Amino acid sequence: MEGLPPEIILTILDILGGHSGECKTSNAYDEKETIKTSHEEIRFHPDKGEYKLVTLFNKPFRGIADALRLASTCKYLYKIISTATYKHDIKHHYNSSLLISAKWDNIIGVKKAMSHGADVMAYDQTNFDHCREPPFTRRGRISVVREPTLLCMTSLTWACFNGNAELAKFLLDSGHTQNALGGFGYTRYIGACGKLYDLGLLMKLHPSRAMLCHTQKEYEEMRIADRSGQRWDAEGFPDVGASPLFFALKSCPDELRSQWQSTRWRNNHPIVESDVNGRRLAVARVLIEGGASLITRERGKIHAIHQACAARDTDIVDYLLNELGVNPNVTCENGNTPLHFMAMNLHHKWPSGQVRIDFPPGSEESVIGMLISKGADISLQNNDGCTAEGMGLPFTRQNWTDSMQKKEEQAMEIEKLRQAKRARQNENWIEVTLELLEEALRVMESET
Repeated sequence: MEGLPPEIILTILDILGGHSGECKTSNAYDEKETIKTSHEEIRFHPDKGEYKLVTLFNKPFRGIADALRLASTCKYLYKIISTATYKHDIKHHYNSSLLISAKWDNIIGVKKAMSHGADVMAYDQTNFDHCREPPFTRRGRISVVREPTLLCMTSLTWACFNGNAELAKFLLDSGHTQNALGGFGYTRYIGACGKLYDLGLLMKLHPSRAMLCHTQKEYEEMRIADRSGQRWDAEGFPDVGASPLFFALKSCPDELRSQWQSTRWRNNHPIVESDVNGRRLAVARVLIEGGASLITRERGKIHAIHQACAARDTDIVDYLLNELGVNPNVTCENGNTPLHFMAMNLHHKWPSGQVRIDFPPGSEESVIGMLISKGADISLQNNDGCTAEGMGLPFTRQNWTDSMQKKEEQAMEIEKLRQAKRARQNENWIEVTLELLEEALRVMESET
């Protein structure tokens, strides 16, 4: 094999990859597939046999796997085929070497993909959406469809969501822009010769939809809209405008990552939780110091401090208030303050009823205390006329006392500033008056 010219080896790779003809139809990420199987085999989660379902479908990239096995037989073939495989992937498979590496925190894989020309701004088209097709067939068999998708998430989005500050910085240094905004993804139907024929809505329980919600309350409202047939992503796939910082402030612990990367959101834990691994602040610093806007989601004008308070992330709240000087009463489009966002992320719906979200002990009280110490007004109402307390956020008597005292101090400070301004205006008026009198005297003297 070492005597083969590189051109022949590359031709073999193209044939194995299925891209040697005029019609490029072998990209497994474009293939919609339907199988019929028993109801008992339908599982959508790793711990319930999701991979059993996946293996029922045709295995993708068989030819590429064969090429890599061929490359492993000698160094000469490996040198040629490994480089060509990256370039083949970037050209024909939507930069999957970059995106899958980013999703799994493989910074070495990301760097290799980038070194071979991967597009750092590419959207993720490496996932599928699985749905059951009605009606049920006889003998307990059912049709299951695997549909290609496009998720409005890039390699930086995944790095931020995984809480990987090192990878996020590398991607920013590699040219990923801060203004890449994510939104609802969609399924896509690719016809013959790679022509895009149709776009469709993701399944209602697709994890990427839950990823875009800022609080548990917003997620429950989206689910209610789904059941009433008024899906948020139904008209023109509106761009939610979620920045990489939005996903960084929702980064998930390792044990939950498989659920977010599965084909179904199980809804067995809150969509916003505290940063138990301490990763969010490091990623947030990388993004903010790199020029990221503190408006993390255009839809609703969500601010970073809204998300940090909803998650009870004390270190990020401290960073925003004390180092960046963020206003503790900053509101979103609906008039909600950081305290309102805490109230919107109190409970998680279970089949048995609503359950209080289990935040780290003392974190809620600590965040409330920090906000009040910087001037947060407990009595502020949102556009619906509700206070944070009216929405269920508990305050102590000391909270109210501190808040009122802070308001009085701020009022006194404002009055002092007003008095100082009036004094300066009076001084300026006296100076102007004296100048006019002096000018009048000079005119009179010149006339005499």
